Amino acid sequence: MWSQMPHAALWQPSDWSFAMETRELLARATDDGGGSVALWSEIRLREKAMATTFDSRQSLRIRYVTPDKDGPAGPVSPRDDYRNL
Repeated sequence: MWSQMPHAALWQPSDWSFAMETRELLARATDDGGGSVALWSEIRLREKAMATTFDSRQSLRIRYVTPDKDGPAGPVSPRDDYRNL
């Protein structure tokens, strides 16, 4: 499911390793008959870091938009134009 999130296309191997470790923690928590509060807290923090939930994507300001069919929306301003604001 995580691999189908659009922002996951930008993940590096270290990000995928982090995701697989999170999956292992989740398996451990569910096999443990509920797991410890600390384990669930760690899983929650990891899911937030990976933006796997709607709330975490909002807090990281990740928005999915439909691309314009006519091409790019317009030119991008150089960052140097805004450095001395």
